[in-house]
Amino acid sequence: MSNHVWLHPTDKNLLNSRADDYFRDVSYYLDLQTKLKSWNMTYDYLLYIQEGSIDLMKIVNFQRKAPANAITLIRGIPDLHKTFETSENLLDFNYINIQQDEEINSLQIRFKQARDLFPRQDEHNSDPILQCIVRVMLKIYNNQKEYIIYSVTRRKSGSVDLYSNMMFKHLKHSDSVLSFEQAVEIQENDKFKMSVIPIKIVERYAKLYQSFHMIMVGSQTTCLIAHQNFISAFDLIAWKWVNHIQFDSKIIQLFFQKVFDPNQQDVYIYKSCVLLESKKIYMDISRFFDREDIVTQVEELTFDLPFQYHKSIEVSDTTDQSDAYFLLHDGKSVVVILHEMQMIKYEFPQRDKKNQLELVQLQMSKQERNQGYKIVVSINHQFSVHLLLKRDKTYITKEFDINVANQQSIQMNDFHSAFTLNIENHIVLFNKQHALILDLKNRQANQAEDINCQGFILFSKFINYALCYESTISSSQGLKMIDAIVLSESNQIQMLLLKEEDIGAYSNIYFDSDISRICFMQSVNHIIILPYLHTNINKFMGMGDPKEYLFHKVKDHKMMALRQNGELVTWDICNGKYISSFLLPQNDYTKYQYYTMSMDRFILMSNDDITDCNDNWFFNGVQMATTFEEQIPVIQATPHKFKKFLLVDIEDSMNINVLLEFIFPLFSFQKMFINSSNDRMIIQLEFQRIFIYKRVDNLVYNIQGNTSWELIRQITDYPYFFDNPKTVGKLEPFTHDFQLFINYSKEQKQFLLKYTDTGEQHSVIPTDILTLMPFESSMELMNRFKWLDTERFMFTNIEGYEKIVSIKTQQVLAQNYRPLFNDISGKEWKEWPYYNLREDLKVDILSRLKRVYQAYKSLYYLHEVRDSQEFYRHLLSVDQQNYEYYEHSFTFLHWSLMDQMVKKTIKLKQIQPEMIEFMIYNILPGGNTILHKMFKSQNKIAKIFKICHEQNQIKYHIPFLQNFNGNSPIDLSIDIGQNDFKSIFSVLQYLGLYPIDHHSRAIKGSLYVMIEQELPEFLDYLDTRFQQTQAMQKFDKGQIETEIITSSFCMQEAQVQQKMLKDVSSEAKIRIELLDIPGAYHYLDPDFIKIFKALSQAESYKIFENKAIMYLIDFNFPVVRNFLLLLLIIPFTIFHVSFVVYMNVIYERRSESQFYENANYVLAIYHLIMCAYFLFNEMRQIYNIGLQYLYSVWNYIDLLTPAGVVVLHCFQFAEFKEMEVDQVLNRCVLAIVTFLMWLKFLSTLRIFKNTGYLIRMIVEVIYDMGIFLFVLLITVAAFGDSFLRISWGNEVENQFTPSFVYAILFAYSMILGGYDTEAFGDVAVPLVWVFWVLCTILDMIVMLNLLIAIISSTFDRVNQNQEQASYQEMASLISENHYLIPKRTRQKYAEQNVYLLVGYDLEKMKEFKDPIDQKFQDMRNEIQEIKKTLRDEITQQELRNQKAIEVQQVTEQNLNIKLGEIKLMMFSQLPQENVKIRMYAKELTKTTLYHLRAKYKNAKFRWTCYSGNFSGCLSGYTVNEYRYKKDDQVYHCQPCSFDLCDKCITKYSDVHQHPLELNTFAQLKVKARYSGWGCDGRYLVSCSLENKFHDDPFEYLYIDYEAKVIFCEICIKNHRT
Repeated sequence: MSNHVWLHPTDKNLLNSRADDYFRDVSYYLDLQTKLKSWNMTYDYLLYIQEGSIDLMKIVNFQRKAPANAITLIRGIPDLHKTFETSENLLDFNYINIQQDEEINSLQIRFKQARDLFPRQDEHNSDPILQCIVRVMLKIYNNQKEYIIYSVTRRKSGSVDLYSNMMFKHLKHSDSVLSFEQAVEIQENDKFKMSVIPIKIVERYAKLYQSFHMIMVGSQTTCLIAHQNFISAFDLIAWKWVNHIQFDSKIIQLFFQKVFDPNQQDVYIYKSCVLLESKKIYMDISRFFDREDIVTQVEELTFDLPFQYHKSIEVSDTTDQSDAYFLLHDGKSVVVILHEMQMIKYEFPQRDKKNQLELVQLQMSKQERNQGYKIVVSINHQFSVHLLLKRDKTYITKEFDINVANQQSIQMNDFHSAFTLNIENHIVLFNKQHALILDLKNRQANQAEDINCQGFILFSKFINYALCYESTISSSQGLKMIDAIVLSESNQIQMLLLKEEDIGAYSNIYFDSDISRICFMQSVNHIIILPYLHTNINKFMGMGDPKEYLFHKVKDHKMMALRQNGELVTWDICNGKYISSFLLPQNDYTKYQYYTMSMDRFILMSNDDITDCNDNWFFNGVQMATTFEEQIPVIQATPHKFKKFLLVDIEDSMNINVLLEFIFPLFSFQKMFINSSNDRMIIQLEFQRIFIYKRVDNLVYNIQGNTSWELIRQITDYPYFFDNPKTVGKLEPFTHDFQLFINYSKEQKQFLLKYTDTGEQHSVIPTDILTLMPFESSMELMNRFKWLDTERFMFTNIEGYEKIVSIKTQQVLAQNYRPLFNDISGKEWKEWPYYNLREDLKVDILSRLKRVYQAYKSLYYLHEVRDSQEFYRHLLSVDQQNYEYYEHSFTFLHWSLMDQMVKKTIKLKQIQPEMIEFMIYNILPGGNTILHKMFKSQNKIAKIFKICHEQNQIKYHIPFLQNFNGNSPIDLSIDIGQNDFKSIFSVLQYLGLYPIDHHSRAIKGSLYVMIEQELPEFLDYLDTRFQQTQAMQKFDKGQIETEIITSSFCMQEAQVQQKMLKDVSSEAKIRIELLDIPGAYHYLDPDFIKIFKALSQAESYKIFENKAIMYLIDFNFPVVRNFLLLLLIIPFTIFHVSFVVYMNVIYERRSESQFYENANYVLAIYHLIMCAYFLFNEMRQIYNIGLQYLYSVWNYIDLLTPAGVVVLHCFQFAEFKEMEVDQVLNRCVLAIVTFLMWLKFLSTLRIFKNTGYLIRMIVEVIYDMGIFLFVLLITVAAFGDSFLRISWGNEVENQFTPSFVYAILFAYSMILGGYDTEAFGDVAVPLVWVFWVLCTILDMIVMLNLLIAIISSTFDRVNQNQEQASYQEMASLISENHYLIPKRTRQKYAEQNVYLLVGYDLEKMKEFKDPIDQKFQDMRNEIQEIKKTLRDEITQQELRNQKAIEVQQVTEQNLNIKLGEIKLMMFSQLPQENVKIRMYAKELTKTTLYHLRAKYKNAKFRWTCYSGNFSGCLSGYTVNEYRYKKDDQVYHCQPCSFDLCDKCITKYSDVHQHPLELNTFAQLKVKARYSGWGCDGRYLVSCSLENKFHDDPFEYLYIDYEAKVIFCEICIKNHRT
């Protein structure tokens, strides 16, 4: 890995590792200017540029007239050039033509002018040339050489002239004088090459390269480059030119076609094809790779273009199984489609003779595209979208037209790319300069100027690549990405720079999904081929079909794969590049096939059967046993063959190792596993038969191979229910060496460990460590289980808490919370072996990055990896499911964006939140994340956290990790001396939302800084760190015995029950929580002293109100208190008592008698010994805590007290030696030492909770009095000095204060009431009284009362916070005296590197609420909330319904109007309709109210039906009632058989159209032959629309215009005659 610069940056945290270095490492730079030896053994170039100086020689004498005063001879090129200076001081370039004149036998010299001369544009005075520099560039292209001459001249005035290819270029510069001495050399770099500038200028106008692309031909990855008549093929694996294929016409375009692979069923392959200027199209040009002659007419797979080529497009997508279409058109209407090597012709409708046709593929994300491909068609700037699709045949069909309001203003054309993110909203089209945004929603076309996009590829909604030149809006060129979100929201194009590169003239960008690479031309001399930049998974270059390989292995960041022919191919995992291919001698495996994998080794099986083998060689008597003689054993009855097996391992890129070679039977269903030490083999057969064998060498029957196997036993107790069919190469229940296996006892409901060879029980795994949860299958549990070695296994519970367990001690050795455990692929462990083979994520980049995040955290905290090589083994790896892919823990895209954010070339607000989600999961070299990269900018980190969290909820889970050096982002910010701690720790408000072990270990080293700053955010954060797991939630009843114990979050329930709870049955409500501050509670933790030192120096008591801080102190103080009592307090108490007795009983009488003298000696020696003991402890304390010792006043007392006792006894022993000791000094020492002894005894009360706060109060009062006492001293000194001035004016005997010190003491005693007003002397006595009054008022009344107020304030503060003060005092004692605890005690008093487990008795807590009451209240609140929600919803629904009704009414009204208009139109075309009815005598005419209103000219005219005047038979006869009385009078109409009774005739006389004749019924029986009669007035009833006013203008009605009598349609229908 040493050749990968990006993995080895210079700084210790690897933060200066750059994405650009990674880009160069993973990319191929195909140099088109490099001189290479080609296939025909001649030197060949695609493009070769050579530049150099020329010899210059002045010609002094030249016998020829020339308008020049300076001549230069240019040598070194095939044709000699002469340059003259003209009268306008310009260079005139000439070729020298020298010919032999045979007649005169002399040389004829002629000059041929090389370029036209044009005069200067401005007025010119004589300005001779003083200096001239000429350079020549040799360009070789397609084996043709061309010399290009450049020149610079400096004239006398200082002006400069430039000549490009011997042509004068007018130059304007602002300086009046310009000299070569002013020139500054421009340094060349990767982005700037002076030598290629001329050819780049040429390229803008002359296309040197037509196209290029890559193709896989077998195992050969070839880059094809089309230039003029040639296609040059370059093998990227062998790194050589394969051939230069020449055609008989200029090449226009290379393109792909997709065809079926003839060697594999249902498999497509891609063929490279070419379009020539001669209209020829050759398919599959790989067939010409070996040709050395010019390719002319070829019959097979050749087409002729039926029209003059205008433009072409390739249609495909970025998926692995992309289709491939090639469309050509004539610019007017005709299109030819090439698909699967077939040609189809299609023609668009031609609108006019000047038809201008343009086609461009509409690129869409995979989610948007349903079927086929969409094409944007432009005909005379009229856009439409068509579908290109193949079913039975290939066809193009229009989907919809694009109509925009400002369509006439669109002037852009020559589009090369188009894409959409939502086809209902917008379509974006690019030409070489601008972009056209078609806003389909608002029907507007917007033009984005100077985008200069030369090529574009869309991969997904958020990922795309745009190859862009620099422009007026951007000074950078290279690979860019369009911000899709900004485009979709605001129809604006905003670009992010991915990689700045010098873009060549052939500026298209090409991609190949087969090799997951993109490529483009850099400048004029390189083609850059690089992996996809947006994904962390890419294919190994040149691997081809993985089926060609027998097996593979990853080792030392290399991926090695073995082909059947014995070829061992190696790739670099760090960049995906091919490294080498080595053909192993005598290792041809064509006779073998891959059988299975076993422990990362591979077992190969021979293709051919091994004959002459006997079953008895491989099966023992037990296996061959039968019940009776003629019975066939099951082994023989089961069909099987004998095969040769090889256990093979790859050692390095040039060697493989055949570990075992043996013959063994092969059954139809058989699995084979060999252990890590190669001495045990397990065979699994059908019917749940599993056998274990041991290796035996050199058996007689071993005909082939070096190993045989002997059966140990059949494993009848094998747990088949653990097996997962997806597990490959491993038997998860077994250790790697097959010594042990795990089983589950359903009776005991526990997991057991057993010896494999014997089946005996090894041990029982406690249920706290491994248990089968309800509704969990044993296979699901085993999916989360993994053996690390024979003594350790790891396991993850269903919450994601993983642990490493020792099977010897049955203890958890390490633990980790696996983040996003069930959030990436759901509960994948239900089906997939989590630690062996996880679910295939395909190209789900985000999920892959999340998995790497999980792996990194497990490596760091669970496996405690710190070696960078081991980290990189997992961060740079091979895909588990598809080994042709290599996978990194980052993507170049996101890494590049981070680098640009650090450089401030882009802003965070330019990056969309969706992109931020990807960026936060990138783990860069060194284990750095985006938070590490941004550590110097706390504002950006705060913004990132804000983006990833909304409303106190986690939107995007942010990894917060330590890098390889153990530094978190906070650590880095603190290390560089950033003092903006509020900004640094502002992220705590977001970190508090995360679960256990998300970040707590990463920030542990910064906890003491957070305590020092005493930020409110930190205290709020600590409150969030009390968390519960599901196991802790089970403990909800019981009695707490020990409030605080240590435990991992993988809690062992038996230990909690034993250590924390009383062994009694109780219904008391309790709660157990874990404090997520790992390890910091322990005396041996490196951060422990820093934390408690910060606590002891805290200025506010608020921090000691926090439960987390209180529990940290409560857990540790008892330990230090015990040793304080044992080692300091009790010894000093005894020492102090003895000292008091000594001083009051012995010392003063030591010379009175022998008894006292002896007692004096004994106690003095004892005191000296104790002093030495205490001084030794003080030295230990100084050694352990350093300068912190000086910060505590108690330490001075602790040090001075024994030292004073030593001095006291030294004076005493000096007296015994008859040395003179000053008694005053001696008595002073005695007094001071006694005072210190009592003070030190007072300090011992600090360790007790009830007195500690009082001692703290004394210290706080003295501290708070400090400034006040200084002010008081100044006032006392002022009065004292004033008194002294007056006192010295008296006679000596009358002076009331003799000196300055006494004057101050005089003033001090005065404020305490100790004054004598009679002793004020004789001088200025009134003034003395004035000062006396002022002193008593100011100092005695004012100052002393202020002092009392200060003391009271301090008292109130400390008294109110007495518990907090006690805790601070305890923290100080812990900080100062932790050294007293023996190392052995510190190691054993608590488990290290775990957590504090805290238990609460909820019923003793003030805020406790009974859970049942709380649930009832919650239910009540929830019901009220539901009722309120329902009421609101009903109200809203009513409003919505009302609005819908109103809308419906308006709609119906509009519809009725439209229908009415149609009705009127149809009615007006019909002839007039007249009808007669029984209810009215006259004829009625059909019309509408609309016509009536027009007729009567009354727009408000309404009508009612005339039938309202009828009310049936007035005699009361019913419809079915008939009369038979002979004398009934009947008014009768003979023609109509119409009858009315005598009452109805009075009202309905004008109803009938004929006159009615009066008859009796008797007459009618004769005249009309009636058998009975009924009055027809019965039918004259009003209709259902009676008395209703009709105002519908479109309703039909029937009217008598004369009488204005109107009937409705219902009446007409019922009574029509």
